[in-house]
Amino acid sequence: MGVVMSKLQSIKLESLKGATNEIVIDFEPRTNLTVIYGENGTGKTSIVDAFDIVCNNKIGSLETKSVGTQKGKYLIALRKRRQDFKVSLQYHHNQWQSSLGNNFQPTTIGPDNKPRVSILWREKIQEFISAQPNKRYEAIKSFIETPKCERTENLINELKKSNEENLENSTNALVEAEEALKNLWQLEGQQNDDYLTWAQSKISRSTEELESEISRYKNIIELTSSTKSKKQIFDNTVNSVTEVAELFNATNREFENKAVGMEQNISLLIDLLNDAEKYIELTNVLENCPVCEQSVQRGDLLERVKSRLTSKSDLVILKNDLIRLEGRKNSAQTQLQRYQDDYIESASKLYRSVRDFTPQELVDNQFQISEYSALDESSQNTIEEKIEVTSSLLTKIEESITLMNNKKDELIANKNQINAITNHLNTIEQKRNTAEHLALMKNKITELYDIFVEERQLYVKRLLELISDDIDRMYSNIHPNENIGRIKLTPERRASIELKAMFENQDDILPQAYYSESHLDTLGICLFIALAKLFRDEDTILIFDDVITSADQIHLTRFLRMLEGELGHFQHTIITTHYQVWRDKYRYGGGNNVQTVELLRWTFDRGIRHTKTKLYIEELNHYLSQEPMDKQIVASKSGIFLELILDNLALMYRCKLPRKADPFYTLGEFMGAFDSSLKRRLKVEIVNEGDTNQEIQLASCFNVLPEDSQLRNEVGCHFNTIGEHFSEDDIRILANNTITFADALICADCGEFPYRKRSGSYYECGCSKKRLHPFAD
Repeated sequence: MGVVMSKLQSIKLESLKGATNEIVIDFEPRTNLTVIYGENGTGKTSIVDAFDIVCNNKIGSLETKSVGTQKGKYLIALRKRRQDFKVSLQYHHNQWQSSLGNNFQPTTIGPDNKPRVSILWREKIQEFISAQPNKRYEAIKSFIETPKCERTENLINELKKSNEENLENSTNALVEAEEALKNLWQLEGQQNDDYLTWAQSKISRSTEELESEISRYKNIIELTSSTKSKKQIFDNTVNSVTEVAELFNATNREFENKAVGMEQNISLLIDLLNDAEKYIELTNVLENCPVCEQSVQRGDLLERVKSRLTSKSDLVILKNDLIRLEGRKNSAQTQLQRYQDDYIESASKLYRSVRDFTPQELVDNQFQISEYSALDESSQNTIEEKIEVTSSLLTKIEESITLMNNKKDELIANKNQINAITNHLNTIEQKRNTAEHLALMKNKITELYDIFVEERQLYVKRLLELISDDIDRMYSNIHPNENIGRIKLTPERRASIELKAMFENQDDILPQAYYSESHLDTLGICLFIALAKLFRDEDTILIFDDVITSADQIHLTRFLRMLEGELGHFQHTIITTHYQVWRDKYRYGGGNNVQTVELLRWTFDRGIRHTKTKLYIEELNHYLSQEPMDKQIVASKSGIFLELILDNLALMYRCKLPRKADPFYTLGEFMGAFDSSLKRRLKVEIVNEGDTNQEIQLASCFNVLPEDSQLRNEVGCHFNTIGEHFSEDDIRILANNTITFADALICADCGEFPYRKRSGSYYECGCSKKRLHPFAD
């Protein structure tokens, strides 16, 4: 696929982990590949986490870290507040912004059409390759299971569990109800097995009838108790009235005895004197007697009244006692009348209650209701007669009250037993029906669940089969002719994946037992790319977070070429790495196929910082333009760049190089690896709209070193110190020839070296505008 113009514009981090200060990374629209290089601790993972936060509402690499339950709080940079935290993404002229909620979970605002981001962390590779089959499934679960499918399976599983739990509960309730009914049956001394028939016979009696009979017993018992209580109050009041009357009469006789020989109507006279004393005391000015109207002195008159009262003090005291006792007597009479009415009314209610329902206990005691007809509403009997009949009625009922209480309790027990039996029978019927229904449901749900699991496993199997060929193709490009591959991913059971491969022509081996770390790393990456491709959409961003560290240069080169061939499947691909060789692989070009970002040394005060990585050709041109020119730097940069170019050509054409323990070769060794025949045949065609409009012979490019210098004899030092021994002109010739060599081979449009084999007859760059001949394969 050709290079896709990127829609990814920028991402901004504020107070996110290492981003103690605001940092913005702008992405170049001309390329869909960005390499972010930085040593450990410069902030690479913080940048990757930012994409996971804003696009997936997840907490990035912290998901797999053991840092407690509220992991999201560790996204916040030290000495920063949750309110300071912010991540902003600009993509295709839309913007999204993420913050942390109260529970430290990311929340994102912006349009609904967020780009899809697939991220591969190194620990995810290890988790998939080396983990148990069930953990392996978890590692790729987000790819192979759609949320709706997973929710449906979970719902069916929950329904299955709920149904089984309800079935067990209903069965237990059924057994408990049957046991309880048997216990009631046994308590009555029943021995046969037909406890259900016994229960049906028990509930044949209406509980309404029992309730009515219980109510009548309760009414008689309560009215008897109430009437007895009111009789006691009435009797006590009668005694009080009699006692006060007797005391009043005795005091009155004493008063009359003391009044013998005194003024006539002495009682009235005492009343008059008492009233006169009160009148005078209340009247401040008094000139005439209020009775005879004669002229008087107030003080003299008051003194004379008090003197006369004092002379009759005994009678005055008795007179006051009589007044007080008369009041008590009148009050007692009033109470007596009220208590008498209450007593007679309660007795009448009791009479009517017994008349309407005469308990068998009274009948057995020779009770005759006619004997108490004086309490009937139409009766003309006197109060005294009614009181006498009431006393007799209470006595008669009291004789049977204990039996009536026992009968009431028996009726209540019968009613409760009928209610209990009824409830147990209803429970038995209900739970039996429910259990039958749930048992049928259990079979249906189990059948549905088995079908769903089978279909899901078949889906996963087909899915894994579908990507196996793609994985194997990518893997073979990285590891050709190494007797490894033939990857097989097989779902063993629910949420479990078995991984098998080939080793030394033996299939179905466990690769984690035989493959090297580098082989396992690249296998995991190929799996991730295949899954991301399968589930991609037009806005998928692919991110690798420092996933390759164990590959040697040859495998790294193959891996990068394989990866470049997959870039067209994704809207944008981001690679973070601390592997300098990886960065250098992208430094020799001068085209537009890759954006390189280099992270600078991190400090707390400065936070994450970055700069654009300079290409080798840019650096070389930069140092060539300096005055005075630093010969040592220009010679060194030219030599390294030239070694990279020759290294790629030697690898493509399988040139012979000395056998070494360390496969690092000098420039002289590279120059001597190309024989004269190959040099003559090497050429580059520049193609425009399918037609060749320029042809460059590369033989002259191998004369990169100035002929009149001894640079050829000094190549073993890799141009690290030769700048001190040769002229500036020699060094400038070397640099310009190196740039010419690079310009001849590297495409100015796509920035690629022509290594692709699509035609089968020549090598070509990514945009097919440069072709390299001859074809070696």
